[in-house]
Amino acid sequence: MNPTPPRRDTDLSWPGADLGELRPDLVAQLGSLVTRAAERLPGRLNLVLETRFAALRGLPTPPDPGGDLADPLNPAEAAAVDFAERFMLDIRSVTPAVIEELLLRHHTQEEASAILFRVALCEGMSKFERVFPGGSPR
Repeated sequence: MNPTPPRRDTDLSWPGADLGELRPDLVAQLGSLVTRAAERLPGRLNLVLETRFAALRGLPTPPDPGGDLADPLNPAEAAAVDFAERFMLDIRSVTPAVIEELLLRHHTQEEASAILFRVALCEGMSKFERVFPGGSPR
């Protein structure tokens, strides 16, 4: 007896799926959300975070045509990367004290909110990349 194949309308994890073909409306909305969140980050931080997430997930790193990643991280960038790694590797370790230490000590409230939002989107989008190669709105 053959197992029942997953239903396309409820299970998006079946092999060979292309998220863009399944839900182009959602891909467009997610892409817009990712772009808007990234635009609110200071300096090169979006590229720094995307590069770190790609490395942790074993995905190709984003291009760096301007050589922005050649310079060492400043303390605020390093704190944001530390926060992002904790968020991705052990969400239970992200406490209000960690947010205070790693985000609010180095960034304005608005920047810290943008970082938190972008890190959450980057984490979620990296999971899309694993399930739907080439289909993520990153």
